[in-house]
Amino acid sequence: MDQTIKGLIIDYGKVISNDQHEDIKNEMQSLCRLNPEVFNRLYFRYRDEYDRGDISAREYWNMILPNSANQSRFKTIDELVRLDNRSWSDVNQAVLDWALGFKKKGYKLALLSNMPFEFHEYIKERFDWLDKFDPLVLSYKLGVTKPNEEIFDYCLGKMGIKAEEALFIDDNPKNIFGASRIGLNTIHFNNLDQAIEELHNKYSL
Repeated sequence: MDQTIKGLIIDYGKVISNDQHEDIKNEMQSLCRLNPEVFNRLYFRYRDEYDRGDISAREYWNMILPNSANQSRFKTIDELVRLDNRSWSDVNQAVLDWALGFKKKGYKLALLSNMPFEFHEYIKERFDWLDKFDPLVLSYKLGVTKPNEEIFDYCLGKMGIKAEEALFIDDNPKNIFGASRIGLNTIHFNNLDQAIEELHNKYSL
């Protein structure tokens, strides 16, 4: 076991999970009756508020749907929530197995994700491996999202290790930059082979 790195902090979306399912995303776009450019812009414009728990799923989708009200609006929103949850639930089993392998080697292992309440409720009933990550740090529970320093500090505190003893793995450059600023070791995740190679070359893991 490496003497410097004592714990790994791993992101969920596009790391443990595969990228958002394109076919399901297209279904959501069709339900909203928006073109791809507008849908994508609105989907991410309010996502941080949703992930922080500042707004509910219904409020989030009300901001995205066109203002023209219709009798089936609530039904449409319920379907959008269901599709949105499904679109992020495709797990990359190879990455998951690789991550869990570090826990077996004696490293602390945390999952740190910008995640709304509704999605956590969806996956905790389906993924029996979630409790293998300790801690499980989710943005909606803290009211703070990455790359805010507070969420990293909270995770490190729960793990009982210092920033320089942790390795943070995430696909988002902004999150990597935020983690690096407070002293965490980082790997910008592109794919599993690249991450394995960097871990070996930089940290001998």
